[in-house]
Amino acid sequence: GVVTALFGGVIRDTLVNDLPIIFDRQLYVTPCLTGATLYLLGRSLPIDPTLNFVLAAGVITLFRLAAIRNNWALPSIK
Repeated sequence: GVVTALFGGVIRDTLVNDLPIIFDRQLYVTPCLTGATLYLLGRSLPIDPTLNFVLAAGVITLFRLAAIRNNWALPSIK
């Protein structure tokens, strides 16, 4: 899922002749990694797999929306 999110976004931006989002320091892959980690941790818990999936997807969505709304970005190298 993380690879799909990353390269799907790069291909989309390239096809419309924009700078890919990953080069703009926006949090794009970090929410996906966070959700994937939570999903894998949830698999070891005795909860319904569907609930685990919905919770992980919700965390990814909310994290990305919060990053967009609050202009969160990765730190730059000086």
